[in-house]
Amino acid sequence: MVLSLSAFFSLLTFFTLYADPYNPMLGARFSDLGEDRVFHGLLGMFLFSAFLGGVLLVMLRRTVLPVGTLPLVLGLNAVAMNLMHSHGPIHIVITFVGVALATGVIGELLLHALRPSPARPVALRAVATLVPMVFWSLYFTAVFFLRGLGWSYTFVSGAVVLCGVVGLLLSYVAVPPAQEAS
Repeated sequence: MVLSLSAFFSLLTFFTLYADPYNPMLGARFSDLGEDRVFHGLLGMFLFSAFLGGVLLVMLRRTVLPVGTLPLVLGLNAVAMNLMHSHGPIHIVITFVGVALATGVIGELLLHALRPSPARPVALRAVATLVPMVFWSLYFTAVFFLRGLGWSYTFVSGAVVLCGVVGLLLSYVAVPPAQEAS
């Protein structure tokens, strides 16, 4: 089940390689900071967050995920996506694989602490909101230390919050409020 989930998530991200968060480094200083590139980067962030939140919600509606699912899914995807680009300094590739793995570990801690399920919609919504926010928070922290931020801190923080909102809105599709009452 975990390998199928990983393959499905990777399939989604492979088909949208143009919106890949790993290449080029979003928000980095000295990268293309034109209005079109910033808009493209923001839409890519929303798309990746929707895939991450959506795949997570589909599985949480059906079953309890085995321990280690999120680090494995995100880690394998990060390795595969970076191999697809196959360029860039190795320390940057390793850093972003670490971002994905760290997001998975923090996501696992959230799953363990909150125990999200359709019967616990508040916990489900919290996880769907927090996991994309954690990914992008760690991502921009890595960008800051690797290259410096070219985007303003208010723009970055707003983008991270909006990625969380994407996960939150998806949680209402996965478990509608009318279903909560029944």
